[in-house]
Amino acid sequence: MSVGQQFKGVQGGKALDDNPISAANKNTSMQSSAPNDEQLKIDYGSIAEVDYETSHVRINRLTRGQVQKRIGESKENKDGIWIPILQPLPVIHASFGSLRPGLTVRIFWRGKNDPGSDAIAEVISEKPLLEFITGSEKPRSNELYTGPGKYSLGGVIK
Repeated sequence: MSVGQQFKGVQGGKALDDNPISAANKNTSMQSSAPNDEQLKIDYGSIAEVDYETSHVRINRLTRGQVQKRIGESKENKDGIWIPILQPLPVIHASFGSLRPGLTVRIFWRGKNDPGSDAIAEVISEKPLLEFITGSEKPRSNELYTGPGKYSLGGVIK
């Protein structure tokens, strides 16, 4: 093989990223080394208020102590900011019913600090926020414990 001919995987002394996993890892590495003010941030919250005319929402975001704080709330703006929803309304209606307070959302924004006016939200669950994050929920009536002895007792059991 002459000097001008090289294998497909070698050009200019570097191997090409033909492997999709290697290319994805390289892309993730490049994104993580970006400055803090350009990194994509993701957090979770629940819808607190809905503007039905524009389909924008105000969101309560979960903080470290499992306390919900309104996004954009300050001394000047006590109600917080309105954030647009990522999905079209027909998709939300088909998956979760109407757009309403209490739905769990994923919040995307760029920057060092809390989400601002450039944030966008995606509805991801009907479950309450804490139940969605922890994965624990109260048993429903058909899931309550009924041991083998309770089947054979008969009558009403309290």
